Amino acid sequence: MWLFVEDQRSGAFLYAMLCGLIIGVLYDVFRVMRAVWCGGRIRLFLDDVLFCVLSAMIFVVFCFNASLGVVRLFLAFGTLFGFFGYRFSLGLITVPLVKKLKAFVRPYFVSLCCAVKVRIEHFSSLRYTQARISKICNL
Repeated sequence: MWLFVEDQRSGAFLYAMLCGLIIGVLYDVFRVMRAVWCGGRIRLFLDDVLFCVLSAMIFVVFCFNASLGVVRLFLAFGTLFGFFGYRFSLGLITVPLVKKLKAFVRPYFVSLCCAVKVRIEHFSSLRYTQARISKICNL
């Protein structure tokens, strides 16, 4: 499939934009994970590497299916248009929305975790004494 006919090129371009949209959603998944779970510089680096590898794999599989493995420039531009189109439309509201949701849910989650911790401590104090716990730990 070295030469595309005009209708095949436009269809492939639209599919490339869809591929870019999927990569944009994947990017937002990583952004939401960063917003919810804080991590250090190493986690940030590993997330970036994982995103780059996954998005490259998605693009390569798409190019293989669309044009038998030949990377066409219009497919790359279509993917970029789809990614940036998603990023600067729906992508602008996802992380602020998740941060607001996190701020709303966090007090309930903290109180739930404290209640569970109290129950676990109460159960462990009934079940095990300090001597038994140290004996188990020494084994």
